[in-house]
Amino acid sequence: MKKEFKSKVKFDHVALHTTKEKMKESVVWYTQFLDGKILHQDETWSLIEGSGVKVALVVPEQHPPHVGFEITSDKYRSLKKEGRKFKLHRDGSESIYIVDPN
Repeated sequence: MKKEFKSKVKFDHVALHTTKEKMKESVVWYTQFLDGKILHQDETWSLIEGSGVKVALVVPEQHPPHVGFEITSDKYRSLKKEGRKFKLHRDGSESIYIVDPN
């Protein structure tokens, strides 16, 4: 967790599927469309920030499409206490997929 905020969850990003073959083209398109900047780019996932939003481009083999939220330390501890397992990423962040009712 980087910073604390009043709500226990805060919108972070939306993740959309693309293919390895279309990754570079998609990054260029979203960067231009959002008048944004590339925060990360490789052949399997990229993160673009612009126009007040972050868009992750991911390949289906590694991630489902999703909406990402940043959580507080309290919420993190609560989920861990429930037995939820978090995955450590190469950038040091952790994630967990929680399925909504839909």
